[in-house]
Amino acid sequence: MEELNKKFLAFTAGILLISSARVFVSGAYSSMELLSFYGELFPSFFGVLVFFIAAALIGRINYKIAGILISLYAITGLLTDNTRYIHFLAGITLIIALSLISEFLKEYFPYIVSGFIFDVILRVLALGGEPLDFPATRVLITFLFLITGMLLLKEKENLWHLLLSSMHSLHYLSLA
Repeated sequence: MEELNKKFLAFTAGILLISSARVFVSGAYSSMELLSFYGELFPSFFGVLVFFIAAALIGRINYKIAGILISLYAITGLLTDNTRYIHFLAGITLIIALSLISEFLKEYFPYIVSGFIFDVILRVLALGGEPLDFPATRVLITFLFLITGMLLLKEKENLWHLLLSSMHSLHYLSLA
């Protein structure tokens, strides 16, 4: 993978982590709220189950599948702002973002933090709301995530080595 692509992936992994975590939590809360107050049976625990299944299977996912899932999350986020329906996919992309961050943590930490800061900037542009709820920020996030998905589609490796590198990164941070 080229150096510029790694920097861009580290940057967008930071954005993807915060964005997908926010969508996952708010979607799960929204569906729990519907169940508690209105009696509407929406499979809210299914999103949490998908999250745990994705966490267990992250080592078997290759970059191409991760790129497809991130692109699907981006397109779905462009088409709807209803977090209750896309929090399933956000749970999967949250795990992928954690894996990407664990890969890039050691060398590209400033780019990951820049992604976190850029997500805060998107929230400011969205007037304090969810960036997926506003058309301008929604298009920008979709554009960034689609490029991320295309970059991952070109790679051939599995995400399994990311678990090993994340353990190495945690060891590196504990020594610091």
